[in-house]
Amino acid sequence: MFFEKELIFMKRTLEKCNIKLFVIEYNAKIKNTVESTFNGILDFVDDSSRLCDFFPNISDRVLYKVSDVLNCHYIFIKLPKTERDQILVIGPFLKQDLNRAKIFEKGEQLHLSAPLIKQLEYYYASVPVLRDDGQFFAIINTFCEQLWGSTDSYTAIDLNHEDTSALFNYKQVKVNACDSDSNWKVDLMEKRYAYEEQLLRAVSKGQIHKAEQMLSSFSTIAFESRSNDDLRNFKNYSIIMNTLLRKAAQDGGVHPIHLDKVSSEFAKKIEILSSVNSIKEIMAQMLTDYCRLVRKHSIKQYSPLVQRAIIKIESDLTADLSLKQLASLNNVSTSYFSSLFKNETGQTLTDYVNKQRINQAKHLLRTSNLQIQTVAQLCGILDLHYFSKLFKKYTGKTPKEYRESKTII
Repeated sequence: MFFEKELIFMKRTLEKCNIKLFVIEYNAKIKNTVESTFNGILDFVDDSSRLCDFFPNISDRVLYKVSDVLNCHYIFIKLPKTERDQILVIGPFLKQDLNRAKIFEKGEQLHLSAPLIKQLEYYYASVPVLRDDGQFFAIINTFCEQLWGSTDSYTAIDLNHEDTSALFNYKQVKVNACDSDSNWKVDLMEKRYAYEEQLLRAVSKGQIHKAEQMLSSFSTIAFESRSNDDLRNFKNYSIIMNTLLRKAAQDGGVHPIHLDKVSSEFAKKIEILSSVNSIKEIMAQMLTDYCRLVRKHSIKQYSPLVQRAIIKIESDLTADLSLKQLASLNNVSTSYFSSLFKNETGQTLTDYVNKQRINQAKHLLRTSNLQIQTVAQLCGILDLHYFSKLFKKYTGKTPKEYRESKTII
Protein backbone atom coordinates (compact mmCIF):
# COMPACT_ATOMS: atom_id res chain seq x y z
CA MET A 1 0.00 0.00 0.00
CA PHE A 2 1.39 3.39 -0.97
CA PHE A 3 0.07 4.84 2.31
CA GLU A 4 1.40 2.08 4.58
CA LYS A 5 3.83 4.33 6.45
CA GLU A 6 1.12 6.91 7.08
CA LEU A 7 -1.24 4.20 8.29
CA ILE A 8 1.36 2.86 10.73
CA PHE A 9 2.05 6.39 11.98
CA MET A 10 -1.65 7.08 12.52
CA LYS A 11 -2.18 3.78 14.31
CA ARG A 12 0.68 4.50 16.72
CA THR A 13 -0.61 8.02 17.27
CA LEU A 14 -4.14 6.86 18.06
CA GLU A 15 -2.82 4.15 20.34
CA LYS A 16 -1.39 6.94 22.49
CA CYS A 17 -5.01 8.07 22.95
CA ASN A 18 -6.14 4.47 23.60
CA ILE A 19 -8.17 4.52 20.38
CA LYS A 20 -8.25 1.35 18.29
CA LEU A 21 -7.53 1.30 14.57
CA PHE A 22 -7.84 -1.80 12.44
CA VAL A 23 -8.38 -2.82 8.83
CA ILE A 24 -11.05 -5.34 7.78
CA GLU A 25 -12.18 -6.81 4.50
CA TYR A 26 -15.32 -5.44 2.92
CA ASN A 27 -17.10 -8.80 3.13
CA ALA A 28 -16.16 -9.38 6.77
CA LYS A 29 -18.84 -10.12 9.33
CA ILE A 30 -20.13 -7.03 11.07
CA LYS A 31 -19.64 -8.74 14.42
CA ASN A 32 -15.90 -8.83 13.77
CA THR A 33 -15.91 -5.16 12.82
CA VAL A 34 -16.52 -3.95 16.35
CA GLU A 35 -14.40 -6.69 17.92
CA SER A 36 -17.21 -8.05 20.10
CA THR A 37 -17.46 -4.64 21.73
CA PHE A 38 -20.48 -5.40 23.88
CA ASN A 39 -19.74 -8.90 25.14
CA GLY A 40 -22.06 -9.59 28.04
CA ILE A 41 -24.29 -6.57 27.26
CA LEU A 42 -25.51 -6.66 23.67
CA ASP A 43 -24.92 -9.03 20.81
CA PHE A 44 -25.81 -9.06 17.14
CA VAL A 45 -29.21 -10.31 16.03
CA ASP A 46 -27.72 -11.89 12.93
CA ASP A 47 -24.15 -13.10 13.38
CA SER A 48 -23.83 -13.73 9.64
CA SER A 49 -24.48 -10.11 8.57
CA ARG A 50 -21.58 -8.64 6.65
CA LEU A 51 -20.22 -5.15 6.34
CA CYS A 52 -20.98 -5.10 2.62
CA ASP A 53 -24.68 -5.67 3.46
CA PHE A 54 -24.75 -2.43 5.42
CA PHE A 55 -22.49 -0.52 3.01
CA PRO A 56 -23.64 -1.99 -0.34
CA ASN A 57 -22.34 1.04 -2.17
CA ILE A 58 -19.60 2.28 0.11
CA SER A 59 -17.94 5.12 -1.70
CA ASP A 60 -14.37 6.05 -2.35
CA ARG A 61 -13.24 9.43 -1.10
CA VAL A 62 -15.76 9.50 1.74
CA LEU A 63 -15.05 9.72 5.46
CA TYR A 64 -17.94 8.06 7.32
CA LYS A 65 -18.48 9.25 10.88
CA VAL A 66 -20.65 6.64 12.54
CA SER A 67 -22.29 6.55 15.98
CA ASP A 68 -24.22 3.69 17.57
CA VAL A 69 -27.06 3.39 20.03
CA LEU A 70 -24.64 3.72 22.97
CA ASN A 71 -23.33 7.07 21.63
CA CYS A 72 -19.98 5.48 20.82
CA HIS A 73 -18.33 6.83 17.70
CA TYR A 74 -16.43 5.17 14.84
CA ILE A 75 -14.72 6.23 11.61
CA PHE A 76 -15.06 4.13 8.44
CA ILE A 77 -12.85 4.74 5.40
CA LYS A 78 -12.60 2.64 2.24
CA LEU A 79 -8.91 2.28 1.51
CA PRO A 80 -7.93 2.85 -2.14
CA LYS A 81 -5.85 0.61 -4.38
CA THR A 82 -5.91 -2.48 -2.15
CA GLU A 83 -5.90 -6.01 -3.54
CA ARG A 84 -9.14 -6.82 -1.71
CA ASP A 85 -11.55 -4.08 -0.78
CA GLN A 86 -10.49 -3.13 2.70
CA ILE A 87 -12.13 -0.81 5.19
CA LEU A 88 -10.28 1.20 7.84
CA VAL A 89 -12.18 1.27 11.14
CA ILE A 90 -11.30 3.64 13.98
CA GLY A 91 -13.06 3.40 17.33
CA PRO A 92 -14.95 3.19 19.52
CA PHE A 93 -14.55 6.51 21.35
CA LEU A 94 -16.76 8.93 23.26
CA LYS A 95 -16.96 12.66 22.71
CA GLN A 96 -17.83 13.51 26.30
CA ASP A 97 -17.63 12.05 29.78
CA LEU A 98 -20.68 10.19 31.03
CA ASN A 99 -21.66 10.26 34.67
CA ARG A 100 -23.41 7.33 36.29
CA ALA A 101 -26.83 8.97 36.09
CA LYS A 102 -26.56 9.25 32.30
CA ILE A 103 -25.40 5.65 32.05
CA PHE A 104 -28.38 4.47 34.09
CA GLU A 105 -30.68 6.50 31.81
CA LYS A 106 -29.12 4.89 28.74
CA GLY A 107 -29.54 1.44 30.25
CA GLU A 108 -33.19 2.18 31.01
CA GLN A 109 -33.70 3.45 27.46
CA LEU A 110 -32.31 0.14 26.14
CA HIS A 111 -34.46 -1.83 28.62
CA LEU A 112 -31.38 -3.44 30.15
CA SER A 113 -31.58 -5.39 33.38
CA ALA A 114 -29.80 -4.04 36.47
CA PRO A 115 -26.78 -6.42 36.10
CA LEU A 116 -26.39 -5.44 32.44
CA ILE A 117 -26.57 -1.73 33.29
CA LYS A 118 -23.70 -2.30 35.72
CA GLN A 119 -21.73 -3.98 32.96
CA LEU A 120 -22.58 -1.08 30.66
CA GLU A 121 -20.88 1.18 33.21
CA TYR A 122 -17.77 -1.02 33.10
CA TYR A 123 -17.83 -0.91 29.31
CA TYR A 124 -17.99 2.89 29.16
CA ALA A 125 -15.06 3.02 31.58
CA SER A 126 -12.93 1.24 28.96
CA VAL A 127 -13.84 3.57 26.09
CA PRO A 128 -11.48 6.55 25.53
CA VAL A 129 -12.93 10.05 25.71
CA LEU A 130 -12.09 12.79 23.20
CA ARG A 131 -13.05 15.89 25.18
CA ASP A 132 -11.53 18.07 22.45
CA ASP A 133 -11.64 16.22 19.14
CA GLY A 134 -10.02 18.99 17.08
CA GLN A 135 -6.55 17.44 17.05
CA PHE A 136 -8.00 13.97 16.52
CA PHE A 137 -9.85 14.97 13.36
CA ALA A 138 -6.85 16.98 12.20
CA ILE A 139 -4.90 13.70 12.19
CA ILE A 140 -7.72 11.88 10.37
CA ASN A 141 -8.12 14.64 7.79
CA THR A 142 -4.38 14.75 7.16
CA PHE A 143 -4.42 11.01 6.52
CA CYS A 144 -7.36 11.42 4.12
CA GLU A 145 -5.48 14.14 2.26
CA GLN A 146 -2.62 11.70 1.84
CA LEU A 147 -5.05 9.12 0.45
CA TRP A 148 -7.02 11.35 -1.88
CA GLY A 149 -5.27 14.70 -2.20
CA SER A 150 -6.60 18.02 -0.87
CA THR A 151 -9.59 18.45 1.45
CA ASP A 152 -11.67 19.32 -1.61
CA SER A 153 -11.18 15.83 -3.01
CA TYR A 154 -13.26 13.99 -0.40
CA THR A 155 -16.37 14.47 1.70
CA ALA A 156 -17.44 13.54 5.24
CA ILE A 157 -20.80 11.99 6.07
CA ASP A 158 -22.27 11.74 9.57
CA LEU A 159 -24.38 8.66 10.34
CA ASN A 160 -26.14 8.43 13.69
CA HIS A 161 -27.48 5.28 15.34
CA GLU A 162 -30.78 5.55 13.47
CA ASP A 163 -28.92 5.53 10.17
CA THR A 164 -26.77 2.62 11.35
CA SER A 165 -29.49 0.39 12.80
CA ALA A 166 -28.57 -2.29 10.27
CA LEU A 167 -24.90 -2.07 11.16
CA PHE A 168 -25.43 -2.13 14.91
CA ASN A 169 -28.44 -4.43 15.13
CA TYR A 170 -28.23 -5.68 18.68
CA LYS A 171 -30.14 -7.87 21.03
CA GLN A 172 -29.77 -8.22 24.79
CA VAL A 173 -27.68 -11.07 26.08
CA LYS A 174 -28.67 -13.02 29.14
CA VAL A 175 -25.61 -13.73 31.23
CA ASN A 176 -24.76 -15.01 34.64
CA ALA A 177 -24.68 -11.68 36.44
CA CYS A 178 -22.22 -12.70 39.13
CA ASP A 179 -19.70 -14.29 36.78
CA SER A 180 -19.94 -11.53 34.20
CA ASP A 181 -19.74 -8.76 36.79
CA SER A 182 -16.61 -10.33 38.21
CA ASN A 183 -14.99 -10.65 34.77
CA TRP A 184 -15.69 -7.05 33.85
CA LYS A 185 -14.38 -5.81 37.19
CA VAL A 186 -11.14 -7.73 36.80
CA ASP A 187 -10.71 -6.50 33.23
CA LEU A 188 -11.36 -2.88 34.20
CA MET A 189 -9.06 -3.12 37.21
CA GLU A 190 -6.23 -4.51 35.08
CA LYS A 191 -6.67 -1.70 32.53
CA ARG A 192 -6.71 0.95 35.26
CA TYR A 193 -3.57 -0.38 36.91
CA ALA A 194 -1.80 -0.59 33.55
CA TYR A 195 -2.87 2.98 32.80
CA GLU A 196 -1.65 4.22 36.19
CA GLU A 197 1.68 2.44 35.76
CA GLN A 198 2.28 4.14 32.40
CA LEU A 199 1.21 7.49 33.84
CA LEU A 200 3.57 7.20 36.81
CA ARG A 201 6.43 6.18 34.54
CA ALA A 202 5.85 9.30 32.44
CA VAL A 203 5.88 11.50 35.56
CA SER A 204 9.07 9.87 36.88
CA LYS A 205 10.73 10.92 33.63
CA GLY A 206 9.23 14.41 33.64
CA GLN A 207 7.33 13.74 30.39
CA ILE A 208 4.61 16.39 30.74
CA HIS A 209 3.24 15.99 27.22
CA LYS A 210 2.82 12.24 27.58
CA ALA A 211 1.18 12.47 31.01
CA GLU A 212 -1.26 15.15 29.87
CA GLN A 213 -2.18 13.20 26.74
CA MET A 214 -2.89 10.06 28.77
CA LEU A 215 -5.14 11.91 31.19
CA SER A 216 -7.02 13.67 28.38
CA SER A 217 -8.22 10.39 26.85
CA PHE A 218 -9.01 8.55 30.10
CA SER A 219 -12.67 8.16 31.03
CA THR A 220 -13.53 9.54 34.45
CA ILE A 221 -15.97 6.66 34.87
CA ALA A 222 -12.91 4.43 35.24
CA PHE A 223 -11.94 6.18 38.47
CA GLU A 224 -12.54 3.78 41.31
CA SER A 225 -15.99 4.12 42.88
CA ARG A 226 -16.16 3.73 46.64
CA SER A 227 -19.40 5.61 47.32
CA ASN A 228 -22.52 6.86 45.56
CA ASP A 229 -21.20 10.42 45.70
CA ASP A 230 -19.36 11.18 42.42
CA LEU A 231 -17.55 14.18 43.92
CA ARG A 232 -16.32 12.13 46.88
CA ASN A 233 -15.17 9.39 44.52
CA PHE A 234 -13.14 11.87 42.47
CA LYS A 235 -11.65 13.41 45.61
CA ASN A 236 -10.65 9.98 46.92
CA TYR A 237 -9.03 9.08 43.62
CA SER A 238 -7.25 12.43 43.45
CA ILE A 239 -5.85 11.93 46.95
CA ILE A 240 -4.56 8.50 45.94
CA MET A 241 -3.05 9.90 42.73
CA ASN A 242 -1.39 12.71 44.68
CA THR A 243 0.41 10.09 46.75
CA LEU A 244 1.34 7.98 43.73
CA LEU A 245 2.58 10.97 41.75
CA ARG A 246 4.68 12.14 44.67
CA LYS A 247 6.30 8.70 44.82
CA ALA A 248 6.82 8.72 41.03
CA ALA A 249 8.57 12.09 41.23
CA GLN A 250 10.74 10.79 44.07
CA ASP A 251 11.67 7.80 41.90
CA GLY A 252 12.57 10.37 39.25
CA GLY A 253 15.22 11.80 41.55
CA VAL A 254 13.37 14.63 43.35
CA HIS A 255 14.22 15.05 47.02
CA PRO A 256 11.37 15.05 49.62
CA ILE A 257 12.13 18.66 50.54
CA HIS A 258 10.56 19.67 47.23
CA LEU A 259 7.86 17.01 47.17
CA ASP A 260 6.43 17.62 50.61
CA LYS A 261 5.34 21.19 49.94
CA VAL A 262 3.71 20.39 46.59
CA SER A 263 1.97 17.30 47.96
CA SER A 264 0.61 19.16 50.99
CA GLU A 265 -0.72 22.03 48.88
CA PHE A 266 -2.56 19.65 46.56
CA ALA A 267 -4.04 17.73 49.52
CA LYS A 268 -5.55 20.99 50.79
CA LYS A 269 -6.85 22.01 47.36
CA ILE A 270 -8.50 18.64 46.74
CA GLU A 271 -10.57 18.78 49.92
CA ILE A 272 -12.01 22.25 49.31
CA LEU A 273 -13.06 21.61 45.70
CA SER A 274 -16.80 21.60 45.10
CA SER A 275 -17.35 20.20 41.60
CA VAL A 276 -16.30 17.26 39.45
CA ASN A 277 -15.00 19.60 36.74
CA SER A 278 -12.64 21.27 39.22
CA ILE A 279 -11.30 17.86 40.22
CA LYS A 280 -10.39 17.17 36.59
CA GLU A 281 -8.53 20.47 36.45
CA ILE A 282 -6.54 19.74 39.60
CA MET A 283 -5.64 16.26 38.33
CA ALA A 284 -4.16 17.86 35.22
CA GLN A 285 -2.32 20.42 37.37
CA MET A 286 -0.87 17.68 39.57
CA LEU A 287 0.56 15.90 36.55
CA THR A 288 2.12 19.10 35.24
CA ASP A 289 3.59 20.19 38.59
CA TYR A 290 5.09 16.82 39.48
CA CYS A 291 6.60 16.48 35.99
CA ARG A 292 8.10 19.95 36.34
CA LEU A 293 9.58 19.00 39.70
CA VAL A 294 11.33 16.06 38.06
CA ARG A 295 12.63 18.23 35.22
CA LYS A 296 13.80 20.96 37.56
CA HIS A 297 14.99 19.17 40.68
CA SER A 298 15.96 15.66 39.65
CA ILE A 299 19.38 14.76 41.02
CA LYS A 300 19.25 11.11 40.04
CA GLN A 301 22.06 11.52 37.52
CA TYR A 302 24.55 12.82 40.09
CA SER A 303 26.92 10.92 42.34
CA PRO A 304 25.97 10.54 46.05
CA LEU A 305 28.50 13.25 47.03
CA VAL A 306 27.00 15.84 44.68
CA GLN A 307 23.47 14.75 45.56
CA ARG A 308 24.10 15.42 49.26
CA ALA A 309 25.53 18.84 48.45
CA ILE A 310 22.56 19.83 46.26
CA ILE A 311 20.09 18.67 48.91
CA LYS A 312 21.94 20.73 51.51
CA ILE A 313 21.92 23.81 49.26
CA GLU A 314 18.25 23.59 48.31
CA SER A 315 17.06 22.80 51.83
CA ASP A 316 18.56 25.91 53.46
CA LEU A 317 19.98 28.79 51.45
CA THR A 318 20.82 30.69 54.65
CA ALA A 319 23.33 28.04 55.75
CA ASP A 320 27.08 28.09 55.23
CA LEU A 321 27.30 26.79 51.66
CA SER A 322 30.96 27.46 51.07
CA LEU A 323 33.16 25.00 49.23
CA LYS A 324 35.05 24.27 52.44
CA GLN A 325 31.87 23.52 54.39
CA LEU A 326 30.29 21.27 51.75
CA ALA A 327 33.55 19.40 51.13
CA SER A 328 33.83 18.83 54.86
CA LEU A 329 30.23 17.56 54.92
CA ASN A 330 31.27 14.89 52.41
CA ASN A 331 34.63 14.20 54.08
CA VAL A 332 36.62 15.01 50.93
CA SER A 333 39.15 17.67 49.99
CA THR A 334 38.02 20.99 48.61
CA SER A 335 39.93 20.50 45.36
CA TYR A 336 38.41 17.07 44.75
CA PHE A 337 34.88 18.20 45.56
CA SER A 338 35.20 21.35 43.45
CA SER A 339 36.33 19.34 40.44
CA LEU A 340 33.65 16.68 40.95
CA PHE A 341 30.85 19.22 41.26
CA LYS A 342 31.94 21.12 38.14
CA ASN A 343 32.30 17.94 36.08
CA GLU A 344 28.85 16.63 37.01
CA THR A 345 26.78 19.84 36.98
CA GLY A 346 28.66 21.85 34.37
CA GLN A 347 29.07 24.82 36.74
CA THR A 348 31.15 25.75 39.74
CA LEU A 349 29.76 25.31 43.23
CA THR A 350 29.83 29.08 43.80
CA ASP A 351 27.86 29.74 40.61
CA TYR A 352 25.31 27.05 41.46
CA VAL A 353 24.74 28.44 44.97
CA ASN A 354 24.47 32.01 43.69
CA LYS A 355 21.88 31.03 41.07
CA GLN A 356 19.78 29.24 43.67
CA ARG A 357 19.90 32.27 45.94
CA ILE A 358 19.02 34.72 43.18
CA ASN A 359 16.15 32.51 42.00
CA GLN A 360 14.80 32.51 45.54
CA ALA A 361 15.23 36.28 45.72
CA LYS A 362 13.31 36.74 42.47
CA HIS A 363 10.46 34.65 43.85
CA LEU A 364 10.29 36.67 47.08
CA LEU A 365 10.43 39.97 45.21
CA ARG A 366 7.58 38.86 42.94
CA THR A 367 5.34 37.41 45.61
CA SER A 368 5.87 39.55 48.72
CA ASN A 369 6.33 43.08 50.00
CA LEU A 370 9.33 42.19 52.14
CA GLN A 371 12.08 44.76 52.41
CA ILE A 372 14.96 44.08 50.04
CA GLN A 373 17.36 43.69 52.97
CA THR A 374 15.08 41.02 54.44
CA VAL A 375 14.93 39.24 51.09
CA ALA A 376 18.72 39.23 50.94
CA GLN A 377 18.98 37.73 54.42
CA LEU A 378 16.41 35.02 53.64
CA CYS A 379 18.57 34.07 50.66
CA GLY A 380 21.69 33.75 52.81
CA ILE A 381 23.35 37.07 51.84
CA LEU A 382 23.86 39.47 54.74
CA ASP A 383 25.60 42.27 52.85
CA LEU A 384 22.91 44.31 51.06
CA HIS A 385 25.40 45.98 48.72
CA TYR A 386 26.85 42.63 47.68
CA PHE A 387 23.33 41.19 47.24
CA SER A 388 22.34 44.05 44.90
CA LYS A 389 25.54 43.66 42.89
CA LEU A 390 25.08 39.89 42.62
CA PHE A 391 21.40 40.23 41.73
CA LYS A 392 22.16 42.62 38.87
CA LYS A 393 24.89 40.33 37.59
CA TYR A 394 22.41 37.46 37.13
CA THR A 395 19.28 39.40 36.13
CA GLY A 396 20.51 42.63 34.56
CA LYS A 397 18.44 44.64 37.05
CA THR A 398 18.74 45.82 40.62
CA PRO A 399 16.33 44.19 43.13
CA LYS A 400 14.25 47.38 43.16
CA GLU A 401 14.05 47.55 39.37
CA TYR A 402 13.12 43.87 39.20
CA ARG A 403 10.34 44.28 41.78
CA GLU A 404 8.90 47.31 40.01
CA SER A 405 8.84 45.44 36.72
CA LYS A 406 6.84 42.55 38.19
CA THR A 407 3.31 42.44 39.57
CA ILE A 408 3.14 41.39 43.21
CA ILE A 409 0.96 38.29 43.50
